[in-house]
Amino acid sequence: MNLRHNLVLQVRNFVECDSEHFRCRNGHCIPKDWRCDGTKDCLDDSDEIGCAPVTCQQGYFKCHSDGQCIPNSWVCDQDQDCDDGSDELQHCLKLDPQVNTGVTTSETAQMELMRKTAFRDGS
Repeated sequence: MNLRHNLVLQVRNFVECDSEHFRCRNGHCIPKDWRCDGTKDCLDDSDEIGCAPVTCQQGYFKCHSDGQCIPNSWVCDQDQDCDDGSDELQHCLKLDPQVNTGVTTSETAQMELMRKTAFRDGS
């Protein structure tokens, strides 16, 4: 591939983003307020490059690998929410399976999944 052809391809792939959006290095546009929010939204992760370290608000846990903030209630719930699993690698207490709470494990897992989905969707 020659230099001229490569330059033409680069120009074709260039996308302008309006003032309400951030342009990822790969050319995609994402909402401006997603930049430096602790979640890698660009496929190339360029929206989190050069950002100040993320600080989670009270009641949230900061994932070790990417700084994502998740509710404390998601820590030690036997469901890996952080990419690196750091929310499950804490000094989690192992629940005694002999203790009867009246709610089955599958019911508990289903309720937690519904709660997480609602949280992530902003409901």
